[in-house]
Amino acid sequence: MGVITISLDNTTEKKLREYSKKHFGDRKDALSKTIIQAISLMDSQDQDNIEKLKSNMCVQKKQIKTKKIPQTRVEYYEK
Repeated sequence: MGVITISLDNTTEKKLREYSKKHFGDRKDALSKTIIQAISLMDSQDQDNIEKLKSNMCVQKKQIKTKKIPQTRVEYYEK
């Protein structure tokens, strides 16, 4: 287990402590549990976003229609 020291402004620290007390009570590890929960939530949201991007890319690939690329100048200007 590692130890991380961070600096927070007063309002952020107050919000963090209130949230951890509300959800985990006065336990000694309430702050740690709050931070772990937040990181886990961010990780799961990242995974969801990655899956959404992958599915959107698959849909976009199917919708792209390719046309024949003109080989000569005459073919290009015939359009």
